[in-house]
Amino acid sequence: MSFNLKLFFTFVIFGIFLALFSVYSFSKIAYEKELLNKTKVSNMMIIKKEMMISKSIENLDNHLFSLSQNKTFQKYIKNKKNENFIESLFETIILSDPTILQIKYTNTKEIDTITHSSSHIKSVEKFIPTKIDKDIFHQIKETKINTIWHSKIGVNIIKGENLNFVQPLYIIGVNVGSGVLRFYIKVDAIISSIYNKNYKLFLLDKDANIIIDSKKELSWEKYRESKIDLSILLNDKNFDFSRIMTQKTDKYIAIKIKENNKDEAILVLVYPDFGTIIDKEMYYVYISILLSTILLGIILAFIFSRPMSKMTNKIERLNNQLDKKVEQRTKKLKESLRVIDQYVIRTVTDTDGTLLSVSDAFCKVSQYSKSELIGENQSIIRHPDMPRELFIDMWNSIKSGKTWKGKIKNLAKDKSYYWVESYIEPNFIKNKIISYTAIQIKISNKVKLEELNKSLEKRIKDEVQKNTEQLKRIQQDQLANVKLSSIGALAAGITHEINTPLTYIKGNFELLKYDIEDLPKSNLRDNILLDTDTISDGINRISNIIEAMKEVSSSSSESIENVNIYNTLITALRLSFNNAKQISRIYLNDELFDISNNKDTLVFNALAQKQRIEQLWIIIINNALDELVKVEDYEVRKLDIKIKKINNKIVVDFVDNAGGISNDIIDKIFEPFVSTKKSGGMGIGLNIAKKIVDEHCGIIRAINYCNGAQFRIELYIEGAKC
Repeated sequence: MSFNLKLFFTFVIFGIFLALFSVYSFSKIAYEKELLNKTKVSNMMIIKKEMMISKSIENLDNHLFSLSQNKTFQKYIKNKKNENFIESLFETIILSDPTILQIKYTNTKEIDTITHSSSHIKSVEKFIPTKIDKDIFHQIKETKINTIWHSKIGVNIIKGENLNFVQPLYIIGVNVGSGVLRFYIKVDAIISSIYNKNYKLFLLDKDANIIIDSKKELSWEKYRESKIDLSILLNDKNFDFSRIMTQKTDKYIAIKIKENNKDEAILVLVYPDFGTIIDKEMYYVYISILLSTILLGIILAFIFSRPMSKMTNKIERLNNQLDKKVEQRTKKLKESLRVIDQYVIRTVTDTDGTLLSVSDAFCKVSQYSKSELIGENQSIIRHPDMPRELFIDMWNSIKSGKTWKGKIKNLAKDKSYYWVESYIEPNFIKNKIISYTAIQIKISNKVKLEELNKSLEKRIKDEVQKNTEQLKRIQQDQLANVKLSSIGALAAGITHEINTPLTYIKGNFELLKYDIEDLPKSNLRDNILLDTDTISDGINRISNIIEAMKEVSSSSSESIENVNIYNTLITALRLSFNNAKQISRIYLNDELFDISNNKDTLVFNALAQKQRIEQLWIIIINNALDELVKVEDYEVRKLDIKIKKINNKIVVDFVDNAGGISNDIIDKIFEPFVSTKKSGGMGIGLNIAKKIVDEHCGIIRAINYCNGAQFRIELYIEGAKC
């Protein structure tokens, strides 16, 4: 801006100042004159408004009492006739008085028999909770018949409700003997009828809480968390509600009114800024004075600004030339600093290690923003892997005034790490260290390459060892399959050789039993029959075992079919029963297992290869028995097997109380060579059990449960997708 313009605006501002001073002096005189008149008007206004509120409530009382005494309404509450006419009567009253939101008649059984609401709402129930409404009903019911009852002026809420959605209500009611008749009044409608935009109007309760604020800023103050000091609001430390009947000051006027014939309330009218009102009325006078004075300033500006501006032109030209040179050099310096800030990892700390300044490059590599770093100790990026001795050496060096150089592993905001080569030197003022500057170069890739070279030889060794162990495992699996095939062939032969004489024994034994039953009755005959029952049970047990061995050893399709998993469990338990009964009790679905259990009692079909699943059960049962035998007390030992259907899966749980699986191997229990124990007579470990489950697209899990281990197997039912 040229000097000529500056001088010109100086005179203009002087004219404005002179104009404002003139307006202020004139308004001071006008204010004193108008203040007394407007105060008198305000005093009359509050008295009139108090009378209007009292009159409104009195009219509502008359409406309610007239309705309760209406002959048709009296007939209705006695014999329940003319209900449509009563509803029409309610509607007429609501239409005639916009302050009424709802009229409700409730009988002595607390049933709302007739209710009619204003068209603006569907139900008052959203403004007043049912609990509070019932309490109001009982209060009215306890009054004398035909006596008008008034609620307190307040908002009906339950603790915790949002005040922004609560309609302030005022309720009047009358006990008509057979029930209660109520008017629900919209308090805001009464107050709006006496509202004046130039004044603040407050309605207070007997405890000096603000019930209604005409500006709707402080309404229902007693329901809010923050308490408002009314004496501060009215700018009157001597304000005392309990002593007021009518109180006047130059700021407000207050009049006490009655509420519910016993609770006192107060109506407060706060005067507006009369100076502002007077200014609005004197607007054009002020404008005339203001424009005249500004015009005078402009004329003076034209007279004096031109000669003086010529004297300063040369100085301005020299200043401009100097400014351009400074600007060019500043721009070059800023560009250099920007490049350094963007590409150089740099920090400045005080003598305690608190970060004072960081570059953008540092923020980028550490993933922190500048606001997160400035003021924090530089240890915010220290990685826990770095030895404490390194930092002790660093601090000893830089505190003695020397430069320190070293490799540091830092921790980024996302918990990743990066390596830097750091150069730290102290900053001096008058031979005193005031701060430290660190310049760093990121060397993460270089460090990683060194680590990779160091570990390459070890990785090669581990890979060779892993391949050797894998070859050994394959050989052992092949040997296990050969064993299983041999056992199957042997079992098939045994079952064939034993089944023929067993059938002969069973047939002849049944004939023998019939002959014994034909003998004359005697103690000897009865004892022999008891013995035959025992022998028959033993023959049946042998038959069940032979049948189970036959099922396991029989050749079947290798394809997965729909199989009854409960049936395969019975077969596996029969084969393990002879060993199991010496070790532990076994429960199947909470029932003690016996070799004579029917295989078809329950049906849980799933997709499986029958012999492989039976092999799986035998492995897990024998594994549990090998652990249970370590428990000294036989009575304590227990193997609990449960089978159930969950969604599209059949789930089988094996739970023992043998102390559980060691925490060192529980996460790798199904891996080869982890468990070296040979199970039962099958010679198959849990790693083979895992393979069988994987072949069936199933899931097997092992966890510690209570005081033992739990193995869970999940198999998909037919039609389910694995």
